[in-house]
Amino acid sequence: MTVALAEEIAKTINEESARGGWTTLCDPSLAFDTPQLLALAKMWRSKAEALGRCPSRSDFDARELKALLRNLAIVERVGADKPRYRFRYYGSEFVPLLGEQTGRYMDEFIPKEFLPRWIIGYEAVAKTGAPLRFVSNFQLPKINYLSGETFVAPFNNPRSQNQTFLVAMYVKPKETLQLAG
Repeated sequence: MTVALAEEIAKTINEESARGGWTTLCDPSLAFDTPQLLALAKMWRSKAEALGRCPSRSDFDARELKALLRNLAIVERVGADKPRYRFRYYGSEFVPLLGEQTGRYMDEFIPKEFLPRWIIGYEAVAKTGAPLRFVSNFQLPKINYLSGETFVAPFNNPRSQNQTFLVAMYVKPKETLQLAG
């Protein structure tokens, strides 16, 4: 992955987001505001450098990720022509937001009109082969009061043709505008 490719893909996503009114931004710099996401990005990069490749799921152990487990997901891209995205692991922090989704495909619970903006990030990470940062103001009716900061990184998965992603997300209520008075 080159920095130029990541920046080009991020620019394309940000332009598409603006055209579609998606309120999602892609940031290839990994300049996270959330300390846990910053630590995860450093851990992923450190492992990638030591291994000389993207880390695999087995390169992480539960002790390393313990503080993040509630905010983690493992997503699998299934199929080549018309890929679907399945949650192999779905952290407990996400359950109050969208229900338990472990083992389910995104297209089973994300409305069709919102699906492209959820998938575009995984496709970008698959193309770059490197982690990306996403910042979103959610628009799904159930969670439209939240904003989120998300880390999405590829996993090396030599035993499968399916691409797998490590995802960590932290949400908070959207910032409210303070009126001068």
